[in-house]
Amino acid sequence: MKIGKQLFTVVVVMSLLVSLSPIALAAEESVRAESVLFSGLDQLRINECIERNVVDSNSNRARVGIERVADISSAYNTESTWRVWYTSIAITAEFYMTVSENRVTSVYDEYIYVVASSYKDSSLTMTSTCGELSFIMTTLGGAISYDCWLRGDITGSDNEINVTWQM
Repeated sequence: MKIGKQLFTVVVVMSLLVSLSPIALAAEESVRAESVLFSGLDQLRINECIERNVVDSNSNRARVGIERVADISSAYNTESTWRVWYTSIAITAEFYMTVSENRVTSVYDEYIYVVASSYKDSSLTMTSTCGELSFIMTTLGGAISYDCWLRGDITGSDNEINVTWQM
């Protein structure tokens, strides 16, 4: 009986979230994409961000963004640290990446939050040109699993990061 009440509560909450989701993201026109190119990042000050409302190919609405969180200058170079994120009704994923001279030098502090699901096998990886957070999301009861990822790619041009995702 207790499990039935909990399941009913989850279904009601999810129904409300889904029905309210267009309202929450309707303040700004959404772009249909699984990729957003953020440019002119040298104009951002510390703690400033750029966000975009997006709709993916499955009609899922989300916000994708990038925030400049720190700059470290030395005699040799300047590094900028960026918070890269994706937020939808069901998933929030983010990580930090440090960039120096159009090269990714580190990735760290992943954060994943899922609603009415669970996740496993999270992995934060990097190459010289990108940082990527990946994980497997499983629906209640383990019936369906999704491979999810969020990635920040340095384009090779100054002050541009291409954020891509699959959620």
